[in-house]
Amino acid sequence: MKHRRMLTGQAPAGRYKARAGDGKDADLGHAIFPIVTQRHDGTFMAIGTGFFVAEHGVFVTAAHVVTAVLDEHGNVIGPFGLFQFLPGEQYYVRRIHRATRHLVADVAVGVAMPMHHKVTGAPMPNKVLTLAATPPSLGSEVCTYAYPRTTVETGKPQVVRFEPGYFDGSLLEHFPLGRDKVILPGPCFRTSMVIHGGASGGPVIGPNGTVFAVNSTGVEDNDISYVSCISAALDLAIPEVRLPGDSSPRTITLRELTDRGFAVRR
Repeated sequence: MKHRRMLTGQAPAGRYKARAGDGKDADLGHAIFPIVTQRHDGTFMAIGTGFFVAEHGVFVTAAHVVTAVLDEHGNVIGPFGLFQFLPGEQYYVRRIHRATRHLVADVAVGVAMPMHHKVTGAPMPNKVLTLAATPPSLGSEVCTYAYPRTTVETGKPQVVRFEPGYFDGSLLEHFPLGRDKVILPGPCFRTSMVIHGGASGGPVIGPNGTVFAVNSTGVEDNDISYVSCISAALDLAIPEVRLPGDSSPRTITLRELTDRGFAVRR
């Protein structure tokens, strides 16, 4: 596939690194994914970006990405899934089972259906990113990796092309009590990253490679953007998660996942 020109604010590939849950450098293309829905004619439509925080399909994205496909109880009411990419140009389409959005901050957590090897049928874990215990200082260089540009060619078979990219900037201002009462009433930061449509929900990574925020909103082709604090997602309840050692699925918070070692926060 021939790549198109770089988008405004896009950084060169390989310039940045993120920390995986095992402390090693993460392959962002395997831990970060496009979130999609389907139109009535069956064609896919990308609605945002998400990233895994636990090996069992638990992920984080922006609340506004999931709002249109959830009812008031967090039940999925429409086609809702993700494309997960693996080494060797493999991919899986995983249905998103449940999601919970924050009532104030623009963050949400969800869980995708289990992934099994296409040949052996064995359960397959997913790659995860490490969460930040504290955000970087103002003035720090930060970046995101997201899926702001997707094209769909209708027909049989349907062809969907995703083009991820790095986008960088500086951390400029902190709003611990929210920027305003309507659009961003939850804790957030202002950055000089360019956040394009489709990048919402992508992870914002600090100098130490950990995720401290989630892409929320920006002005197209403009270096004014806002990202929501990842800490707001810690106490969101994730329904119907089955963890190793549990006899049945249950509700769990992201904070409990970190306490039990299934998600990593440093």
